[in-house]
Amino acid sequence: MTRIAGVLVYWAVSAVAPALAQDTTVSNLNRERMVGVVAAGGLAITGSLIALDRAWFEQYEQVPFQTFNDGDEWYQMDKAGHVWSAYTLG
Repeated sequence: MTRIAGVLVYWAVSAVAPALAQDTTVSNLNRERMVGVVAAGGLAITGSLIALDRAWFEQYEQVPFQTFNDGDEWYQMDKAGHVWSAYTLG
């Protein structure tokens, strides 16, 4: 039992030790590179969403956003699904 406790203590200390050893006085963040990477990522995501929208939905008629009250059909099961999804993803 003491061997297991020793291993757990060693594991906990070794997991925290790198965080304690970091020097926070020096910042080597390259802001120009960060702006470029964020901009490129945003453009890639936006471009891929536009391309997929055109590829998947171009042949369908575009209509305004619509809502539908399905409370009488599904007996609030969608709320249980939302709770389960939030629990599993959280």
